[in-house]
Amino acid sequence: MDPDNEAMSSEQEEILDTLHWLAMPVVVVAAAANSERSCATGTLSYVSLQPPMISTSLAGSSRTYQLAHQSGQFSISFLRANQADVAALTAHHGSTPDKFEELGVGTQEWSGVPALEDCGAVLWCSIEQEHRVGDSFLCVARVQWSTPGSPEGVPLLRFGGQYHEMGDRVQVSGELPYPL
Repeated sequence: MDPDNEAMSSEQEEILDTLHWLAMPVVVVAAAANSERSCATGTLSYVSLQPPMISTSLAGSSRTYQLAHQSGQFSISFLRANQADVAALTAHHGSTPDKFEELGVGTQEWSGVPALEDCGAVLWCSIEQEHRVGDSFLCVARVQWSTPGSPEGVPLLRFGGQYHEMGDRVQVSGELPYPL
């Protein structure tokens, strides 16, 4: 809906229905500044391999964005398919200075930035660019470090407005190499 809370046009509904075809990894974006720590459920896309860069969108009004903007860094924790409950938990606003403590989720830290302790993998990032887009900020960040997680499981995906797990690999003859 638009900011004036008017009904969505049929064209806007068609666009949203089409965007539901985007299958995206579900991640937890986390940041810290001073004694505050926060996190939010999100998605991401890679931007560049050399140097390694990703992008994620954060609501401008969120505490996670405010802390990432202030510190210039954030982490990306990739969730496994069995962690949809973590995605749902971190999507809610926190009411204390330490959302991780409030949620009771274990954390790890690198260079002062928190991340989920139990997850598929973690990227530790520094913000290179921020672009205001509507009510959010697109944060383009350089990956400074990565922490591989548990090899068990498959990624949690967002598709059709719902959580999914990845299906079977598709075999294709003559498949060309792709960067990732």
